[in-house]
Amino acid sequence: MSNSNYRRELLYLDSLIIFTLIILFIKFFILHPIYPLHDEIIVIERYSKWWSFLWRNNTGNHTINSFFVVIIKSIFGYNFLFYRFISFFFFSLILMIFRKLYPNIMAYCIFIIIILSSQLLTNYIFINRGYYSFAFLTVLNFFFLKKFILNKYDNKNFKILLLINLILICHSIFTLYIAIPVLIFLIFTLYKKFTLNKVKLFLIFFIIPLFLFYFFIIILEGFTIVYWDNLNISFFLNNFFRIYLDGFVPGFKMIFLNPHYDNHRLEGNFILNFYNSLITPSDSMVLRQYTIFIIYLISYSILVYKIFIKKFNYLDFILINILLFFYIIHLIPVPRIHVGICFFHIFYIFENIFDYFKKNLFNNKFSIFFIFILFIVLINVKPDENFYQTKIIIDKINSLKNNYSCKEFNKELTEYEIWMVKNYYPNLCNYYYDFINQKNVLY
Repeated sequence: MSNSNYRRELLYLDSLIIFTLIILFIKFFILHPIYPLHDEIIVIERYSKWWSFLWRNNTGNHTINSFFVVIIKSIFGYNFLFYRFISFFFFSLILMIFRKLYPNIMAYCIFIIIILSSQLLTNYIFINRGYYSFAFLTVLNFFFLKKFILNKYDNKNFKILLLINLILICHSIFTLYIAIPVLIFLIFTLYKKFTLNKVKLFLIFFIIPLFLFYFFIIILEGFTIVYWDNLNISFFLNNFFRIYLDGFVPGFKMIFLNPHYDNHRLEGNFILNFYNSLITPSDSMVLRQYTIFIIYLISYSILVYKIFIKKFNYLDFILINILLFFYIIHLIPVPRIHVGICFFHIFYIFENIFDYFKKNLFNNKFSIFFIFILFIVLINVKPDENFYQTKIIIDKINSLKNNYSCKEFNKELTEYEIWMVKNYYPNLCNYYYDFINQKNVLY
């Protein structure tokens, strides 16, 4: 392809990316009604303040998103749509990285069609949970792994990869499905290309900050468990050593040994359980995840083929480690966690087929055809009503709020609905907690 044709293709590609983002923004944030998930309301209540955004609360908190929520709230005040834009922003960054790695219109169209064919990959684009921040960091890992190899295991990219995986693990415990396999590869390179400088970098940019972060998080978690009736900054700072002694073990158990993990423990055949978790999910909100399953099936088929023809590289090594990590920990994650995991597999597929398609199939006729398909998909995409988890409650509150006072709400609404008013409509009513009756009261 000549330079002029390449520049023209990039211009068309950039226009297509902008068009995609505009259409999805209009569809997700303007045209359709907004109904929060229960988990999004929990984020507002528990993690939207500077003194609480690091609280892990088992696996409930996704640190990066909570951090951005706190910043947005500090600058703009409460704005639920701004909170939801966090995931959309990370999705946009993923598109930028894809454009950087695979600058081709047909490749981009296929990429977006894959994403929008999945209920989970589509709907978490606009949900304020940490799955697309996880996906972005996964893709960022992929991008800098390529640079690390191309630059012959240089210290600059090694340092960047350590920081990415540090942020990943600090974000949430479920990111280990990607972070551990990548770190195994980095440790392997330490052994293969050993230098004292790389060992220092590993300690300074990963081990020490990770230890300090989780040391603090464990103590903070223990503080909320042991001193739940005295949760204030002054008490925490003035009694830090006492909190450390009393709260470290309970905090550690809550984060790393929580009984919640037993609900996802494997029993029986690993492959069959993995398949069932995606195709027959227990969550009524989640549909059968055929797209994600097919992504895994294609990526591991490519891996087997590459092993067979003996063209094995660093990405294959990491992919094997992802599979082994799934098997060794013997925990099957809930389907939504696959949003972050499967993006590594999507990029792995494109990495292995991109050159072939570019040489043999990437021409104007194919590009026009896939642009047409993409337009049809974009026209028809909309939020899944299964994600309208609180629709009945929100519609009820909206129908009552102009005709009833806040005090009257206490009689008209259930305790859960009052909790929704308190958090989703923070400027509508004041409230206090009735410790005797153990419920929120609006006034």
